[in-house]
Amino acid sequence: MTASSGSERRTGVFELMSYATMLAVGSVAACALGDMSLEDTTLIGASPYAAVGAALFGYRIPKRVVVTEPDVQGWRVYLGQTAFGQKVYHDFAAIPHMKAGGATGSGKTKGLELLLAQLVMKKEPSQLEVHIIDMKGGASFAHFARLPHVAGRIYADAENAAQALENIVIIQNKRLERIRRAREQFLPIPSFPRILVVIDEGGELSPAYAYDKQDEKIRRQCLAYLSTLARVGREPCISLVYSTQRPSNETLPVGIRGQMDATMAFRTQNELDSGILLRNEKAARLPNIKGRMIYQTPDGEKVVQTGMIPELLLRRWMEDRMDMNRSDKKETSCADNVDTFSQDKEGGRRRTRWKLLESGFPPRPPASSMTS
Repeated sequence: MTASSGSERRTGVFELMSYATMLAVGSVAACALGDMSLEDTTLIGASPYAAVGAALFGYRIPKRVVVTEPDVQGWRVYLGQTAFGQKVYHDFAAIPHMKAGGATGSGKTKGLELLLAQLVMKKEPSQLEVHIIDMKGGASFAHFARLPHVAGRIYADAENAAQALENIVIIQNKRLERIRRAREQFLPIPSFPRILVVIDEGGELSPAYAYDKQDEKIRRQCLAYLSTLARVGREPCISLVYSTQRPSNETLPVGIRGQMDATMAFRTQNELDSGILLRNEKAARLPNIKGRMIYQTPDGEKVVQTGMIPELLLRRWMEDRMDMNRSDKKETSCADNVDTFSQDKEGGRRRTRWKLLESGFPPRPPASSMTS
């Protein structure tokens, strides 16, 4: 045996002893420091010694991340923070569709609120139009209703959701036709404002919860429209964010979730639900910390603590944005003039008529007929 090989062997033994010492000390530290739980860091997977580093040096996932400023870069939106302080973003331009799931109280709705609030603060209404299908009766996102990006487009039942989704599919087809004509004539592809459709508690759209045949038909139409938007919406600049409490084949059909390459998986009730979201059991093993999730894309997984906007700050953001709606200018929806507004005699705004006659939306009756 040469002197060099003996030196290498001694070095290897020394490294092994050092790692063993780190493991021992790390275990003691993790037990002594209650808030530096190894449970919060075991899923990181950056290194076999990540948990030890977390216990020794405080590299851990925070239990609370407060967002004080919107962080949007292009269509990259801030989601939260990992154990090593790394910021995590979702890019709607690269991955237009996203699904979210998790048990009651796991933080799904707050995660969607974080996405929406940052986007409407950084994007103009001419760049972004938001449609919200809130199957909790519209209560969770009511504070977004008066924003110019939303303009009342919050739908709280299957019938209104079906009408809205049908209208968006029509817009999608019009945009695709414009793209086809541009390519046919070797012209630049037109750019479109992004339409963001957010569905909270999408499981309530399942035909399994219908109360009669007509309602079942409407719910099936909703899922068919969502499946079409998920398959074709990338090029015409339409994005879906689909959230459900308990994912299953009935509440999150394969035709929809198969087109959504990004996942926000909050703590699930069991391994079966985690398997539908992530195709593994990790979401069921997350600690019971509100906002803790696994963000999964084709590039891999990250355990993230979702950012949270304090209520008073969120109110200030919304009030700042609602000031845009108080101008005297005539407003037009950015989604290919689907919804038009005009001034009445008192200077207020009233919805007049849908330009897309085939969308099925009737014009609002005059105030006199409503009061009679």
